[in-house]
Amino acid sequence: MKKLVFTVLAVVAFSGVAMLGTQEVKEEVTIDFVADNCTDVYHETYKEFQDLGLEYNAAKEAFAACKESKVLN
Repeated sequence: MKKLVFTVLAVVAFSGVAMLGTQEVKEEVTIDFVADNCTDVYHETYKEFQDLGLEYNAAKEAFAACKESKVLN
């Protein structure tokens, strides 16, 4: 029983000490999205393959379509 009480006290004490040094970071993050023809082609192709039930090939085929659209433009 003494071990259980000691363990509980140690856990509470160490968690309190760990929480004491915790600080909330308030930093603004800005994310810029690049929307170009390749992105549109990728998403359209990916969605088409998903709708056809070809989830396994969707990413590979969408990437290939994206590369092809860059070559054509």
